[in-house]
Amino acid sequence: MRIGFKIYSGVFLIIASLIVNGFCQTQSLLIYKTGFEIEEGFNPQYTLIGQNGWTGEGSAWNGLTVDEIFFPGFGQQAYIGYSNVIPVTTASVVWRPLNYQITSNYPVIKFSVIFQIKDSSNGHYDDFRWSVYNTNDQRLFSIDFDNETLNINYSLDTAGEFYSTGYSFFNYGLYRLTIAMNFPRNRWIAEINDVQVTPSLPMTTKGYALSLGDIDASWVLHDTNNPGNNYMIFDEFIVTAETIVNPPQLKITKTSTNSTELKLYGEPAVEYVIQTSTNLLQWTDFSTNTVLPSGAITFTNLPSGTDAFRFFRGKIKM
Repeated sequence: MRIGFKIYSGVFLIIASLIVNGFCQTQSLLIYKTGFEIEEGFNPQYTLIGQNGWTGEGSAWNGLTVDEIFFPGFGQQAYIGYSNVIPVTTASVVWRPLNYQITSNYPVIKFSVIFQIKDSSNGHYDDFRWSVYNTNDQRLFSIDFDNETLNINYSLDTAGEFYSTGYSFFNYGLYRLTIAMNFPRNRWIAEINDVQVTPSLPMTTKGYALSLGDIDASWVLHDTNNPGNNYMIFDEFIVTAETIVNPPQLKITKTSTNSTELKLYGEPAVEYVIQTSTNLLQWTDFSTNTVLPSGAITFTNLPSGTDAFRFFRGKIKM
């Protein structure tokens, strides 16, 4: 399935309980945020590496640019790729050390970034990745964009093993990648332009330390003798720590077409079961789904019948 390139702005979600009279709201703690702007101290005359704590390695070009055609209104962006430095290394990486200690008050880390992959014009194509590392410099997982096949893949902490998400991308499409990392449950989930592209997956399968070291942008060559002149531009790099909703909470609303919509708010990357009942005694499973990085699942086409009332509840799938 090809993901379109419309970009969606983020929203804050208000959580309403059917039992508690009132509202509660998840809280966010900003870990790091940048738009790579001049007023933030990013000078386009120099490489990204060496500015404002950003570092990296490899032979790729990296720096700052302004793209008013594909990034209108976003000012400056960072980029990696497109290098004629000889010899060219297999992979080049840029990152900004975070070294954040996970706490029980803010156990979920959310990362979002806007990016675009510029195509090659020399007939050679490479991969671009976003990878999460712990504070021991161990890679936990990656999201991979193969510019030859245009497929979107992911990898866990097993080296060299990539799996297709079933989704692909457009060159020059503008995308917002959002990843939620639920550290206490060792789970992560990703969406692009509000489309879920991975299931809930383990952050580590090898027992690596569950900590947040850095989130890297990578250029990975298919052929070191024939690198592509493709590159990745990225902007609005944001990392936050989030509170969670536990136990889950439900909100039922009417849509503009007068249909019923139910939202479950819970822990990102966790599977929940929605159950229905007409008497609060016997409950029937209706649907099972995974909470997205936004912290919610939306259910439509709810079960109906001749009963005057129908009750809903949500619980973590065991």
